[in-house]
Amino acid sequence: TLKTDMLRLMFDMRYAPENDEAVRIKAINTYFETLRVFPLEIEKKVYDYSRKVFGEHIYNACHNTFHNKLDSDEIWKTACNWWDIPRDFGHTDEDICYPVRFGLMLATKNPINIDMYYSGDPNNHYKHMISGAPFGTREFHHSFHDFYWGCSFTEPEFLKKIKKLDDSIATLNEFQTEYPKMDLLVIFGAAAQNNWYPDYDNRNVFDIDGSLEIQNKVTDMWNAGYRCALAPDYAIEDGRITLSGDKIVFGGYEFKKCLFLYPKYAKKETYDFLNTAVKNGVDLAVVGKGGIDFNGNPVTLSALQFDEFNMGILDRINCEKSCIEDGCIYKDGSFSMVSEGILTNRPNAFEFMLNDQKVSGKHTGLLAYREGKFAFATKGSELYIDGKEIKLSFIN
Repeated sequence: TLKTDMLRLMFDMRYAPENDEAVRIKAINTYFETLRVFPLEIEKKVYDYSRKVFGEHIYNACHNTFHNKLDSDEIWKTACNWWDIPRDFGHTDEDICYPVRFGLMLATKNPINIDMYYSGDPNNHYKHMISGAPFGTREFHHSFHDFYWGCSFTEPEFLKKIKKLDDSIATLNEFQTEYPKMDLLVIFGAAAQNNWYPDYDNRNVFDIDGSLEIQNKVTDMWNAGYRCALAPDYAIEDGRITLSGDKIVFGGYEFKKCLFLYPKYAKKETYDFLNTAVKNGVDLAVVGKGGIDFNGNPVTLSALQFDEFNMGILDRINCEKSCIEDGCIYKDGSFSMVSEGILTNRPNAFEFMLNDQKVSGKHTGLLAYREGKFAFATKGSELYIDGKEIKLSFIN
């Protein structure tokens, strides 16, 4: 029966009654929604069976990002089930953008992300490990003994530096029990991403909408200083994204601000959710035209709407930039910084305002602070809060 239904959907995707676009719209949307089911079922069976064989406390890992792009062949390889597969940590591949990593952290309810990485240039490895470390990202050394795609970990100097970085960054493991501080949840319309119809000019080689550039937009937000997480709208439908008063909750994290990218063909439940969020006082904006739901029926959206994205929209919903450039502020107000000083011992000066307090000093590679609990750094580092020196424990 399922096979017959899929064949019917494929037929209706190409051929539909004249002057009745709803049939084709619904068929395309249902096809891509159904496409997500099969790979996800396999992932869940492997997860459950591995625990049955090896025990409940094994570590389930491995990314299911393929080419790491929502608008590429990803839909045909993994069905873009990045947020859905059962994992102990968010697990990604090849330096995927941070809003996706943060979204996967929330989906797995764990503030750690494993990013599988390889490069033929040792310096790229060092930069990848250093830049991700404050945000709870750890490098999975995919290129171990990889003479084709990466570097060989048998090279003495490379191995020495990688080990030094691994050991230093590992000191953050006990510290990073809080999520990075996020100001904005970005939700994208999965149906809008997958269904270009009837806008033929937006149809790309992978038969989905290639015009939206969702990941490029959230990367631009990140680079501008806005710490955000990306999630699909079907997480609203399945109950993972919920409302709590004037806040949107995902993975236990509460967001007062939300940007919804491309509501075209979203389900009625999603439109109702957005309308209720606005009514409850959530700072919410929508980019892209709506008005038609998953089944091709007209629907009303009362949120603040913009046809195209621009960074000024984030100001309209009162988003705030991170106060720290080269590190991470966490949900509880603690912070950490990591730099190449781990390898060079070169000091990095810093100064920023956090909770009306002036934080200043220097660090020689790594510094982490949580009031009343953690204050540690690489040797030679100094930390001052409102001019008062904070005693640091040195890790090397």
